[in-house]
Amino acid sequence: MLAAVLLGACANLAAPGAGGDERADPSKDGGRLAVESAIEYYHFVRQLEPAELEREREVLAVGVGDPLNQLLQAIALACPPGNNIPRALALLAVVDASTRPAAVALRPLARLLADQFAEQQRLETAAQSLTRQLERTGQHLKESRRHARQLEEKIEALTEIERTLPERPAAHAAPPPPPTERRITR
Repeated sequence: MLAAVLLGACANLAAPGAGGDERADPSKDGGRLAVESAIEYYHFVRQLEPAELEREREVLAVGVGDPLNQLLQAIALACPPGNNIPRALALLAVVDASTRPAAVALRPLARLLADQFAEQQRLETAAQSLTRQLERTGQHLKESRRHARQLEEKIEALTEIERTLPERPAAHAAPPPPPTERRITR
């Protein structure tokens, strides 16, 4: 499938304009077809199993260094699992900076993908941070539960000690003195 996409896109880049219009710019038609091929490849590679995705990455890695191959390689590298977004962003930057006609046609797509992949990387970083925070919170919760169990055990032990103590005899207190009467004399 990859070979068909690459060959079709490369053939489309070299194909003359449709309809015999001499004013038509073949590089624009080829660029449009390359973009369409890249978008189709994007949807294709998202559906691959991890082993198939790894094979695609290997095939693209040994491919030629033309802008379309670099763009496709960036797409494959950005797919989870085992994605390598920094490498994908670097490849897209190469396509964006290239002055080759094939790269110029792919620039808008390369920029769009770079924005998407940067956002994906930001979200993955945030998710990892939240996961670490959740793990720490879970650890604190376990420690709090353990501490609460220890305190309950201590309270139960004190209650048991209190039950086993003999009752204290009531202390005989002297009755309070009667109130003194005072006579008010006038």
